[in-house]
Amino acid sequence: MIFASICKRMQMQTIESYSMTNLETIAKLAGVHPATVSRILNGEENYKRPAYAKRARKIRELARQLGYKPNAAARAIAKKRFGAIALLQHVCRNRSYLPQCLLDGILNATEQAGYSLHIGRVDDQQLADEEFVPNLLRNWNWDGLLVNVAVEPGPRLHQLLTHHHVPAVWLNVKHDHDCVYPDDFRAASELTSRLLADGFRRLYYLGLGYHSPVQHYSKADRCAGYQKAMHEAGLEAIVFTPDSEKKLHDILDSTLTRDHSNGKKAAWIGYSKLEIEILLQRGVGQLGLNVPNEFCLATFGDDERLPPFCSYYMQAPRMELGQQGVKMLLKKISAASQMLPAKALRWQLRYRTGTP
Repeated sequence: MIFASICKRMQMQTIESYSMTNLETIAKLAGVHPATVSRILNGEENYKRPAYAKRARKIRELARQLGYKPNAAARAIAKKRFGAIALLQHVCRNRSYLPQCLLDGILNATEQAGYSLHIGRVDDQQLADEEFVPNLLRNWNWDGLLVNVAVEPGPRLHQLLTHHHVPAVWLNVKHDHDCVYPDDFRAASELTSRLLADGFRRLYYLGLGYHSPVQHYSKADRCAGYQKAMHEAGLEAIVFTPDSEKKLHDILDSTLTRDHSNGKKAAWIGYSKLEIEILLQRGVGQLGLNVPNEFCLATFGDDERLPPFCSYYMQAPRMELGQQGVKMLLKKISAASQMLPAKALRWQLRYRTGTP
């Protein structure tokens, strides 16, 4: 359907003539059929016999010397594919998280599949305009869309994708289908269970309620995963989500001081490295406590190495997220109307030897 409308707007004879003239020139000089040249230059032939491999090298060298450039439009029409996927980002950094490992995963998978990658952006004000259509949808030159908008800007984006019949897969978002995301609930449950197995019986969970107004599924899931493991162990789940900096400092100072006075070594699970930094500032900087001898720290993140002072750490599957997102999208491209089941990815536990 997409290609039918494109073909009507293109001067097909000019396109075909431009490509075939170059192919025929190379084929004539190499003494082969133009179709052979086309297969070799498109990477569709992998010759193992020395004579054929030598001929393929000759054809590629002729193409290079003649400055031959494949006509992407003609190739797209012939294959009924543009050979590209698009990545949609939000203009706000806290709405689209794209660390290098995630981008590497996306690029590795697209290149392996023989696709290229386009990137576009969108913001809430644009989507609030009923007449607005993102550039990626107005200038459609790709086969499928990866949506890396972690906190959705209302129903408008979904409506646009549905209206334009876009084969799309969402990253880092929990839907019933067509999405790939890190399993934060399981990660928090496994992290808590490991701390319990290592002998900790007093475990706190800290998440900042005032730091960011943007609510991502991971905030609820990490807390719920911690609570599940604590309840299964028959222990009290103690969750701190202060809504102001003053309340945060009061909670940390009183809790850390009480545990230290009672001689109890507790473990703190922070939603992110920000919570860990604040714990260090209050526990070590203000109260003079020692980590990890007097209290232990655990958190979540992307780095391959454990953060300083953290004894336990859950590493996010960011590269796998990109790879699996592309893999699912390629299936959607082949059958756009098919709804694919959501895929949850497991985190990796890292810890310092000798802990606790």
